[in-house]
Amino acid sequence: MDDVVYYLKDFHTPAIADLRRDTTGAKGNLEGFYLRGILAGGDWAYSNPFAPAPLSDDEIAIATCLRKMDEYVRRGKQFYTLAEASQDHYLNLLSQQALKEGREINIEPQWWTRAVSEAAKSTGGNVL
Repeated sequence: MDDVVYYLKDFHTPAIADLRRDTTGAKGNLEGFYLRGILAGGDWAYSNPFAPAPLSDDEIAIATCLRKMDEYVRRGKQFYTLAEASQDHYLNLLSQQALKEGREINIEPQWWTRAVSEAAKSTGGNVL
């Protein structure tokens, strides 16, 4: 929620961490303006791989996609499958419908969700 992350350290231990953007170029910092990364509590949750390039968040996202597309072309390592994109679009459509109608909408399993689940298993994480 906002800049706060609520999570479980283990099954019985809830935790809270504040997210903080670490940028340069402000308050007398002469490094130039760029995003170093994002801290959660005192730990790095994200490090900008393109620092010190002065890129916006959208430009960093585009550069990341381009880098990962290069990995796919060279090594065949997928990073965002058609099944994942379909699921994201499906959820977006249902979110818009719920907002427009002002009610909860039940999500029905789609044929591609098996492919998304298999992708999560193969990468060792949850892709949704």
